Amino acid sequence: MDKIIEKIKNNRLNDNPVNSAWSFACSNLGIVENDPIVIFGQLLCEHEGLKKSDNAYHNHYHSADAMITASFLANEEFSKKDLRKNGVLLVISMMGHDLNHSGSTNKYDYELEKISYQSLNDFVTSNKKIKDFWDKNLSNEFGSWESFSKKIEEVILGTDFKLGPAQNIQNYNLSDTGDYKINKIKMLANEADILPSCTAELGPELGLYLAKEQNNEAVGSWKGREFFLKNLAKFHSKASENVGIVEHIKKQVDLIDKYGVAKLDELSKNGNFSKVASQIKVEVSDNFSIKNVTEKILQLSLNMRDMLVNKEEKKYG
Repeated sequence: MDKIIEKIKNNRLNDNPVNSAWSFACSNLGIVENDPIVIFGQLLCEHEGLKKSDNAYHNHYHSADAMITASFLANEEFSKKDLRKNGVLLVISMMGHDLNHSGSTNKYDYELEKISYQSLNDFVTSNKKIKDFWDKNLSNEFGSWESFSKKIEEVILGTDFKLGPAQNIQNYNLSDTGDYKINKIKMLANEADILPSCTAELGPELGLYLAKEQNNEAVGSWKGREFFLKNLAKFHSKASENVGIVEHIKKQVDLIDKYGVAKLDELSKNGNFSKVASQIKVEVSDNFSIKNVTEKILQLSLNMRDMLVNKEEKKYG
């Protein structure tokens, strides 16, 4: 968890967060810098919607966050043999999953997801340089752009927040034939989409951004966060278990229950929200876990033992 959070925080300092997220994700997947797929992704990053967005939450920073998270989840989910193709499909899908987002919610099923996919696909098919690069350098490995983009479409449509998670949870354990483990990829896409918002380090501030975008203060309140963590933050993959997000969420929920949302919202008034969020973050931190406290006590005892041994050796030396 700490590595994901730290990388996202650092990447948000970049002027072109999607480009830097793509470079990191490829490296994290074990793909070398001059690999054709790296170059192809850099060409995709030239899409204007991936350079700048006026949305408070669904913007180019959110795309970058999801890409970084996806690369970590892919490493935990897929074997070394399956990592390259599945990791690339997942990260490119997360790059485009909220492209040209309107800042609103779907008026009908898959509305915004269809717009996002279409924008990404049109960018490739209408740009001869990009399309030719794929055909010449990547089609032998990944298949035609037409077939590969259909897989991207399936993943992106699966990120519809109303319909996607339930369907993807149901299909997660179904066997996938062929090189692409599409059911697992769709599950990881849902999880990469929301994982940063589920962390104590990033989540409260991201909730404020979403509240601003939706013009709904309740979304950014502690009551809103409680509802999100208890009812919407669903993680079922092997990868999410491995990175520790489920336990991380439980710690936050326990603290929110301990203090009560009414008290937390009251304390957060008059510009004090960040202070309250910081306190929750500190208490959730693994540095305060029983395991680490025990390890520190054990290490201190060992250090004291070594000091006594050295003292005795000097005394009789």
